[in-house]
Amino acid sequence: MQGENLTFIKHRNSHFIAYLCRTHNNQSQVTMKTFLQILIPAIAVLYSAIQVNAAADPNIVIEQLTDRYKLVSDKEGKLVRIEESCETTFRAKRTAGKAMALAFYSEDIKITKATGGTVGYDYVDRDGIFFDDSKLCYVAVELKKPGATAKATINSTILRPEFFSRILLYESYDIENAQYIFEIPTNLSDRYKIVERNVPSGMLKRTEETKGDKLVITFSATGLKTPKRFSDEPSRSRYYPQLLILGQFANPTEVYSYLRTYIQETDPQNQSVADKTREITAGCTTDAERIAAITRFVHDNIRYVAVENGELGQRPDLPSEVLRKSFGDCKGSASLIKAMLCAAGIDGRLVWIGTDDVGNRYSEYPVTSAGNHMIAAAVTGDSILFIDGTARQTPPFKVPFGIQGCEGLVEDGPDKCIVATVPTSSPLENMNKSDLRLTIDPDGTLCGEGSLTITNGLANSVKSLIEDTAPAQRANIYARLFEICLAGSHADQPEVNAAESEIILNGKLSLGGAVKKVGDETYVDINPSAYLTKLKFDTKERESPGYYSYPMSDVSTLTFQIPDGMEACFLPEPVEIENEWLSGKISTTLSPDDNTIVRNFSIIVRPGIIPLNDLKRVNADINRLSTACSSKIGIRNSN
Repeated sequence: MQGENLTFIKHRNSHFIAYLCRTHNNQSQVTMKTFLQILIPAIAVLYSAIQVNAAADPNIVIEQLTDRYKLVSDKEGKLVRIEESCETTFRAKRTAGKAMALAFYSEDIKITKATGGTVGYDYVDRDGIFFDDSKLCYVAVELKKPGATAKATINSTILRPEFFSRILLYESYDIENAQYIFEIPTNLSDRYKIVERNVPSGMLKRTEETKGDKLVITFSATGLKTPKRFSDEPSRSRYYPQLLILGQFANPTEVYSYLRTYIQETDPQNQSVADKTREITAGCTTDAERIAAITRFVHDNIRYVAVENGELGQRPDLPSEVLRKSFGDCKGSASLIKAMLCAAGIDGRLVWIGTDDVGNRYSEYPVTSAGNHMIAAAVTGDSILFIDGTARQTPPFKVPFGIQGCEGLVEDGPDKCIVATVPTSSPLENMNKSDLRLTIDPDGTLCGEGSLTITNGLANSVKSLIEDTAPAQRANIYARLFEICLAGSHADQPEVNAAESEIILNGKLSLGGAVKKVGDETYVDINPSAYLTKLKFDTKERESPGYYSYPMSDVSTLTFQIPDGMEACFLPEPVEIENEWLSGKISTTLSPDDNTIVRNFSIIVRPGIIPLNDLKRVNADINRLSTACSSKIGIRNSN
């Protein structure tokens, strides 16, 4: 799923304003990457995690950060802009060095002053965006010797304060002392509040005082460390300390009413949408068939392309224009789906929604930053069917992982909305199910033949990967996938059968070195879990929680044919694990006729944030199950 955020926040990263209404998320790509890292270790290097937001230079420290926000109102008491001044004093600790302060700007954020060093301006380039008017201002300072200090200042004006709601409290450098100061006019102080979120007890000292016609709220902190970034942690918007600016909207309905002002109510060329709808639904006899046909058409024919310039960050393109151009962003595809549903006589609506990396929910914090994506919905009776136009490989009546369990604002008139939560899928719906028959060939190689079935969301992830892979490399991807059936094995190219909600691979694989003779006994390595340890968390120098982002399960049956003239002499003990996020078990049994040994393995992954203090416990459970999976079976001559 790709979708642009409909808001921006102050993202604390070297005075880094992350203008999230210009920041695009590709949830299907993220899910696919995680899926590959876990299930296909051989090619996970293609999608290796990038350490972001790590310290730019451990030799540099911020001695003092003073970040001041001045809320400015008009004569009627309406907030019209926010003026920010950020002063950063850098210090070199051990050697000479260079440091940099950064800020994004655009037509909605104006840089009014930048001093203290070499000042530069550049464009921001992001994948998936055809044009983006966001630009970058930087102030580079030189620290000529150990202990040297230098101060950089960047002042800016936020011209659309309704899209400014959140400040994440971190930088690219460790901070010795920080102050976040908010000046709120007294005529706004009853409405606007500064709220701490995810802030540990004692981290911030808050003071308030009235100075003339304004309320000054100051948050002071010492010893703020730059956390190491881990690829298996949740989005920092979900767990990192932050300050929220509340008051622009009193409730989710007010947020909805404001966002809806960007919708163009009439489409002069709407007849073209109606004609295309009639064409693609010809032959459909039920609303379900019409919804499916419309969803497939948009997925197959509307390419994702974003043009982020001014209000285009919030205003959907006209449905007829999306249809004519055959491309659009998430808002455009959602608008086209809604228009087609309505043309087919179905109650189609728009939905403003936050993906799972946003961290805020409209019902908890009524701010625009609670949303970063737009989808459509078909309302039938009391049911709401959510449709994500950018989730190309997601079948009709399914939603991608990235919005499951997330909260959206569903159109219900100009001044009323439905606050609804997208349904979640069960881990058992997103399954890898393998069934192999194993034998030992004359040269002692363990050989297997059987099938791997990948269902629903996991199948969609594989399809997305295949779509983005050169045709000559696709067979290799399928072979690597099939190898997850038996740890360490090598697969020939499997036969592939792909349906709408599943992929079935049938093939053969082999594992050299799996059969070891020790005295009179032979031990065979039959490990059904090629990826289990990939579920573990790196805890070294870690200060962040862990995260399982999607529900999935794996069920494996490995049936080993005991060679003629031999019998079982050792079967590993069964092992089970159970915690809030994982359920797993493995058993090894001998068939009643004593001819085969069956290893049954299963693992269920439940999505969620795993607190830092629980990571070692989860890792210990995984280690225990992994050790059991790698335990060898023993056979010997029956005479």
